[in-house]
Amino acid sequence: QLDNDAQNLVLFLSALGYDVTGQAMQRGDVCSWNGISCSTLHNTRDLSESYRVVTEIFCPHCDLRGIISRNVVLPYLQVLDLSGNFLSGSIPYDLFISFPMLKYVNLSSNQLIG
Repeated sequence: QLDNDAQNLVLFLSALGYDVTGQAMQRGDVCSWNGISCSTLHNTRDLSESYRVVTEIFCPHCDLRGIISRNVVLPYLQVLDLSGNFLSGSIPYDLFISFPMLKYVNLSSNQLIG
């Protein structure tokens, strides 16, 4: 699952100017990137089988710029804090479809519409 989450996370963050290449070179695994948290989930059929998923994107005041992508799905994301950046455009109407587990969202202090 993390491979899918990692690919989607790279797409989402690179569109906002996050230093994906620098983080990947310095820290490797997306779960160790600044502002990114992951959790381990266990297979309900086989408890010895587990996988990691992205659960938090916490990047307030990270100098992010651009439009929030509508084409990214992070099914286990629970926290999205992109406050205090320079995001523009509309807040995607399907944000909660792309991130169905989302419990906390902070997009304040940006240049968003909607």
